Amino acid sequence: MTATLTNAPLAFHLNGIESRPIGPVGGRGRPLPAQLVLPPGRYTVHGKTYRLHSEGLYRFLNPGVGNQQRIIYRKDPLALLSGIAWIASHGSRDHARPRTDWETLALREKVIITCGSVATLTVDILTRQGIPARVVHGKTLEALNTYDNGHVLIEAWLDGRWTLVDPDVKMLFRRGRRRLSLVEFSEASQTGDYTFERLSAATGIAVGCFEENGYDYGLFMETTFCNEACLRRWYKRIMMVPVIRAGGKWCITGTPSRMRKAARLYERDFAFYSRAEYLREFYQPPTPGVAGG
Repeated sequence: MTATLTNAPLAFHLNGIESRPIGPVGGRGRPLPAQLVLPPGRYTVHGKTYRLHSEGLYRFLNPGVGNQQRIIYRKDPLALLSGIAWIASHGSRDHARPRTDWETLALREKVIITCGSVATLTVDILTRQGIPARVVHGKTLEALNTYDNGHVLIEAWLDGRWTLVDPDVKMLFRRGRRRLSLVEFSEASQTGDYTFERLSAATGIAVGCFEENGYDYGLFMETTFCNEACLRRWYKRIMMVPVIRAGGKWCITGTPSRMRKAARLYERDFAFYSRAEYLREFYQPPTPGVAGG
């Protein structure tokens, strides 16, 4: 006698590094909207109703039929950031898609894009939810190559200060109880005086899905990001110079010798600021209604 094989729908709530199964509830719910970020409520998906009141990412898996995922957000920006970190992995598969397609794709599967695209996606989502955020950069001062001279991250206004977030690597950065800004982490990356705060336990690298000019960078990425020691070594290289784009300029700070070296290496007219000037210019409370402050 052959056993009957049945696939039942599955549902999970993911927030931070936790993933826990959830069960359906009785009664009716709203049909799941085709919108990535939703308010808390009762929603029906795959013929079952779920009470989605905790913030974070929800995944609804119907093996062999289809998947859905949504972020529930009310007031916790870290839960929202965690949800965004869960939906993306680093690679180039979806990099050429129109920017407007990424959230549509994320309704049903992982989005595989590079750091700049993940940063752009994150700022777009945070800004629509009323959270000031901006794209920022780190640059190396070591010998340049064709593939790994810097990184794109974001800063978001969290707990009354500009806070550095790496949605691509899925990290925030701390010194003691304090989360660091771009400037603070650029300095700490050189001394190692910081700790990681993980945004999610999602698979960060889509190995086999990162190809540029016919070369597969997946092996490099997996090797570089495989553990904390490797991450620290990588951040030390690519976060030597903090960069914020403003008014059409690339604005940097650091010692005069570092800033001169950056200008020579990148053959770019950076706008130079002392540390105090940088903090006065870019680290004031954001202007209401203005993206990125």
